[in-house]
Amino acid sequence: MGSIADKLDMQKFLAVLIGMVIVTVGGMLFIYMFVPWENTGAIEEGTPYEDAKRSWVGVKKSDSDVRLIDNEYQDWPDKLSDIEENYIYGTDWRKPDSDFDGMEDGWEALYSRPNPITERLTIDPNSNDWDGNPDGDGFDMNNNGVIDKEEELFNLREYVGGVEFNFTTMAFEKGDPTFGELDPVLDWQTIGMKGGFHLYDDPTDGLMNDPTNIDNDVRDDYLRYNPYLPQIYKPVTTNPSLWDTDLDGIDDGWEIHYAREFQEDFFTGLDTLVYEGSINNLLEASVIGPKQVLEVTSALSVAWTDELISPLNPNDGKYDLDIRYAFSVSGGQKTEIMIYFKDGLTNREEYQNHTSPLLWDTDRDSHFNALTGELYILNDFIELNVEYAKSAVDWNGDGINDFKTCPYKSDSDGDGMFDGWELETGLDPLNSTDRFKDLDNDGLPNYLENAFPNKDTLWFQTDPK
Repeated sequence: MGSIADKLDMQKFLAVLIGMVIVTVGGMLFIYMFVPWENTGAIEEGTPYEDAKRSWVGVKKSDSDVRLIDNEYQDWPDKLSDIEENYIYGTDWRKPDSDFDGMEDGWEALYSRPNPITERLTIDPNSNDWDGNPDGDGFDMNNNGVIDKEEELFNLREYVGGVEFNFTTMAFEKGDPTFGELDPVLDWQTIGMKGGFHLYDDPTDGLMNDPTNIDNDVRDDYLRYNPYLPQIYKPVTTNPSLWDTDLDGIDDGWEIHYAREFQEDFFTGLDTLVYEGSINNLLEASVIGPKQVLEVTSALSVAWTDELISPLNPNDGKYDLDIRYAFSVSGGQKTEIMIYFKDGLTNREEYQNHTSPLLWDTDRDSHFNALTGELYILNDFIELNVEYAKSAVDWNGDGINDFKTCPYKSDSDGDGMFDGWELETGLDPLNSTDRFKDLDNDGLPNYLENAFPNKDTLWFQTDPK
């Protein structure tokens, strides 16, 4: 048994220990409650790391990543602070692209989401996943109902703004001025330096004449760039974890494909090649003037520019942009001309039905009869809305016969005769057996009457009746 003195010493020790704990806890509470701290808006907000502690710091966070150019290290911030890289994402705080996949760590972290089934990240700054396509978007070029590998809008394509990729050369298409012929395996650093955040970085907020034009404000540039959504948070590029970045009901890959086609076919620089006017049955155009305004509704109009289709514009699903090809006659010379001609289908409806948002008649199967001067109209709207009494063809491959003609195939039943011609001459566009019949008993079967022109009418088909 200890003496009374020993017991008193122990009581003093415990009292001092308890007092120190009380003072320490009280001090921490005082600092937490009364000392102001700056919220820097860390990039982990809105990422899969929902439980990560928010970065409350009193000084600007360091972003120490560098790149090696000509044996010399140069600063290249990746929009993730060193603290975030070390303690939240596990990426290399010295490298802007830890996994060498051509996509900066900060960009991958911003768009990363956990898969609810596998719990793996959709896009991971620690995994070389440049060719992954977690959101399944792309453009169904062959209309087989599936986004094939060559049609995918995979992660790196989203990072570079949708530039086409050549799977034969395994590089971006040659014609692109920024990423043309760059190989994701060999040129990953160059791609990383030009895509992602850098596509929209504001050169006025960094160092002038510095090719990086990057500052350390993690929310800076990707809060500003989108002209369609001013003043609110918006994506930097298309989102590799979301098939429809602007939430307009249209696949990003579809919008990127037709945005490029719209710019290349309908504009020369900023000047439009599309005109207002009317078209007669002989396909002769009466021109009013260049297209300047798109009337979306009776109460809404927008300027006719080369940016009317975009995967970042939530409003373009309501637009109707179609044109018809016609001829303008001047001085005895015929010139092909594009006339704005609505088909009654919005971009969203065209996407849902696999038709082109730019053409009044996607498959161009309307038939002009040169002998009568009449045009048998079979545009997209008619093909999607007119049903026929019988059918012997399943053109969409769903196992059920289709009682409408296909709006994106000029020959729905595959008999070698296009739909408009069959309907105008009294044949059946949904039954391929009539190709071998001889409607006028002249010894020439119907499909040959369609295939070989009459020498008297040059390129126009003969009359099977």
